[in-house]
Amino acid sequence: MTGVLYAGVGAKKPTLIGNTWIGGVGIGAAPNNVKKRPLEAKFPYFRSAVEKVEPTMLANYEKGWNKAVDRMGGII
Repeated sequence: MTGVLYAGVGAKKPTLIGNTWIGGVGIGAAPNNVKKRPLEAKFPYFRSAVEKVEPTMLANYEKGWNKAVDRMGGII
């Protein structure tokens, strides 16, 4: 809403260490936790949206993961 929540999302660029790729994503900014409760109280439909989408997340994750791996040339 203000960009503060969005700014709290970060990522680590994948790095090859030995035979293993290391990387990740996370949410780290303190404002995320400060705003969480008021946003959930103000927008109660958020929970129902999460419950509706949650069953599709595995398929979406796998599709995105496969696309990312293919873009990097596949897994050796």
